[in-house]
Amino acid sequence: MYELLALAAAGVAAYGQAQAGEASKQEADLNVFRFGAEDTLNKAEAIQVANARKKEFDFAESTVIATLAATGRTMSGSTVAQILERERETVFKDLGRIQTQANLSSLKMDMEKLAESRRGRNVKRASLFNAAATAVGGVSAYGRTKT
Repeated sequence: MYELLALAAAGVAAYGQAQAGEASKQEADLNVFRFGAEDTLNKAEAIQVANARKKEFDFAESTVIATLAATGRTMSGSTVAQILERERETVFKDLGRIQTQANLSSLKMDMEKLAESRRGRNVKRASLFNAAATAVGGVSAYGRTKT
């Protein structure tokens, strides 16, 4: 009688270990999804920042051109044209930096997703081995007490 109880307890323990591994795997899958969503949001934010920077430059440039036109001056050969050209170069460098930062952030998220996915699979695999060991130990103990 006690032998069967011990065998049942080993079976329940093995099942619990397997379920714990599955729960860890599901948690890792959710984390991978969260990382993916965060990556998408980071990309959208980078696009918004880049668009805002470009819009800011376009507004400043049109304001300078309108001011020059209102005063009757032209931009050809003027220092203003050179300043605007330098500012345009700065804006394009800024846009490049924003894109580079977004790419690095995306790469980091990809690495985190891979690591988390691997962690979940490893925990699940380890729990299955532990469950099998528990089940074998229970059967072995049952065999020893039965005889």
